[in-house]
Amino acid sequence: MMKVPNYVYKYRSGNSDVFVDETRTKTELERDLQSVEKNILYASRIGALNDPNEGLVFSDKIKEETIILSKILGTQKLDSNKLNSLIDEIINLSKEAGIYSLAGSHSHELLWAHYANSHRGFCLEYDFDELINMYSNEEIFQMKVDYSLTPPELSLSDTYPLKKEILLKKMLGVKSKYWEYEGETRIVFDKPYLKHYNPYALKSICFGLRMPFDTREEIMKRLTGRDLKFYEIIQVPNTYTFERKEITNNYVAEFKHLKEIPNRITGIGNVSFSITKLKYDYFSKKGTLETTFEKSVSEKALKWFAHYMKEHLFSNTDKVFMMHRIDDEPKDGICWARTDYKNTTEDPIIQVNDYRLNCI
Repeated sequence: MMKVPNYVYKYRSGNSDVFVDETRTKTELERDLQSVEKNILYASRIGALNDPNEGLVFSDKIKEETIILSKILGTQKLDSNKLNSLIDEIINLSKEAGIYSLAGSHSHELLWAHYANSHRGFCLEYDFDELINMYSNEEIFQMKVDYSLTPPELSLSDTYPLKKEILLKKMLGVKSKYWEYEGETRIVFDKPYLKHYNPYALKSICFGLRMPFDTREEIMKRLTGRDLKFYEIIQVPNTYTFERKEITNNYVAEFKHLKEIPNRITGIGNVSFSITKLKYDYFSKKGTLETTFEKSVSEKALKWFAHYMKEHLFSNTDKVFMMHRIDDEPKDGICWARTDYKNTTEDPIIQVNDYRLNCI
């Protein structure tokens, strides 16, 4: 199986077309920017992908093989009905799965033409290992897509030993040779839905050759304060080749995103913090956050902090539990403060050990 690359890419259209999303009207550009700001990806159903041959696989051969072998060995050693039922189950699972597709290049001319609105959009660069480490508590599959002139065919050898990822790879990880330019990597979830991802996985944003200057400036301004590099695509003179060139973001951040609470909130200068634990339970829609602050802050600042974390890290959860410590506080002791959302439609419940509170 081919190794997944360290860095992968997601192209976005940056389109100004308007659509209705949950009764609200927004542009595709606004949707794409909000997904970056809130660290959200969408795993699509197989039928929503742009290749009508997605998931095309032949299973007749393996079913014939199991029937023949069960007659030779006897049903006690090989139950063909049970195995074929399992194969059908995995085939159905592949049809219901959620797929997040990522490209293998940031400078391929066809990727920019097909997926970034003819160079008017932008390209996100992710560290793949950091991107998937958020999902350690759930079953996901990662795969580098293979490309073939003919659709894959399941055989009995694919089931010994029987591993779901091997069968899913044939069903969801093989495409026509004509798609090879994408160099695609896939993350496969059990179903299609919005998913939070590790906020530190996003490393850079690259702007297309034709992206309007005002749009580029808006993106850099809104994402100021994050540890992101910005690039623009340029054409190598007298060639068909594109490459990216780093550009400077001249906007000054009020505070470092997910690293500081601003002075206008604390009244004692920017207060830094670090995230020591970040976890989502997608079945219960619950989020857990643990942080370490450099110093204590007021309840007003804690309330702002809770709202900010909820908006940027937990926008798709029903409950959020946050535990906060001070830098010099023993890790095995009682935490300095908690900010919990038992119901995300209400304000957080704030609990503070008063002796550590710096009242402002």
